[in-house]
Amino acid sequence: MFGKKATPEIQNYDFLINMIFCGYQGVGKSSICNRENGYIDFESSNFFVNEMRPNAWIDIYINQAVSLNEQGYDVFLSTHKALRDRLNELNIDFTVITPSIDLKEQWIERLSNRYNNNPSLKNMKALKNAEECYEENVKDLCSESKVIMITNADYDLKDCIIEYKGKF
Repeated sequence: MFGKKATPEIQNYDFLINMIFCGYQGVGKSSICNRENGYIDFESSNFFVNEMRPNAWIDIYINQAVSLNEQGYDVFLSTHKALRDRLNELNIDFTVITPSIDLKEQWIERLSNRYNNNPSLKNMKALKNAEECYEENVKDLCSESKVIMITNADYDLKDCIIEYKGKF
């Protein structure tokens, strides 16, 4: 799902720094894009054709994300390990957004509620992945050099991003 084009006022409010974020499932990528200007949730599941991804999907995904970022958007990507490895290989700056390990039960409940409200294959996969690999996923994401750690289940993603951007 695509967000709305950033206005100069929004960009100024966000310190004129446009970033690429790799956000863990359920952090609110789609929600922020639906209510705010200047953000794009660049959905990786759209790269499946007949239940398969093309061999070069990661490079295509990255090229499109960088282009959208250069046009003035904050771009949200998935957190696939292969994607993050490729971003690092290409020296493309990105920041991971992940919940803390302490939020495991609340996060699984959050993903369960999301699936119950919208029983899509994507939401089912996200829930199953968290149920089976939450701690491993979070530890892996925290190994990246730039991380926004969500430590409270009652948060506003935009506020987290603005606070993070204020450090630059």
